[in-house]
Amino acid sequence: MSTTPERSTAPEAPEQPPHDPPAPLSAEQRRAAFAAGTPKMSRRVVIIGIGVLLVLGVGGAIGDHFVTSSTPVPAVTRRPPTGRRGPAVPTHAATPSAGAQVHAPLDAFLGLTSLHGAAAPGFTLTNAATGSPLSLSSLKGHVVVLTFANAPCNDICPVVVTELAKADAKLGTTHVPVTFLTVNTDPLGLAAKDASVLDRPAVAGMRNYRFLTGSIKTLNPVWTSYGISITVNRSTRAVAHNELMYFITPAGKIAWSASPFANESPSGAYALPQAEITRFATGIAHYARKLTTP
Repeated sequence: MSTTPERSTAPEAPEQPPHDPPAPLSAEQRRAAFAAGTPKMSRRVVIIGIGVLLVLGVGGAIGDHFVTSSTPVPAVTRRPPTGRRGPAVPTHAATPSAGAQVHAPLDAFLGLTSLHGAAAPGFTLTNAATGSPLSLSSLKGHVVVLTFANAPCNDICPVVVTELAKADAKLGTTHVPVTFLTVNTDPLGLAAKDASVLDRPAVAGMRNYRFLTGSIKTLNPVWTSYGISITVNRSTRAVAHNELMYFITPAGKIAWSASPFANESPSGAYALPQAEITRFATGIAHYARKLTTP
């Protein structure tokens, strides 16, 4: 496979999301706000996992899909969270923990949930490799495997992109093209130049891999629609989010969701045994291939 096109640092020019909220704070203003202290909370309150998270207000009109915290993020074994889905996506079922048995049924190992062909919420973001807009609708006719990760690839990202690369290799030539999309979850690293994930050897040779970023204004509706909740540690600037993966049909419908997982070391690095990475990659390839069959 040929290498990924050289990245451009051209300014992002994504189209407006379907619901056009008032302009949010800029990334620089947000960094300054985090440094100054916890922003005022909006009236929106959402239940995430086992706790209640207060959603930050943007311009007093739209709630960002991430919160700040002064509590350091602990170094623990991460379990795939159930997460919260937007209105188009049903509640997620129970999923396997990191360290799950490699020989568990494939659907259980992936934490697979059928979404019964719900329409995939549309979006247009910036392809970090080229600086050009890329819309989900432009990939009609493709199977899309949609994931979420931080631009610096300093969260579960190294595990996920390795699984995607292995899955791509297992897929080989398919009747319908398969495209792997990863949406940025780092509100402190929104520029195309921040996407060092593209330098990872695992995805550097994947012609069908795209890392997408944008402004808070364009990313927030995507996070909300696909059930991604983000927290930012105000003191350490560490960013964390829940893990979800979607399998989207060539007709733009969501067939299944899955829950990637990994173990976090005391140093904050994420990893999985190779057997589990290979097993998860096998699952990605299996379910993506099912959607390529006419």
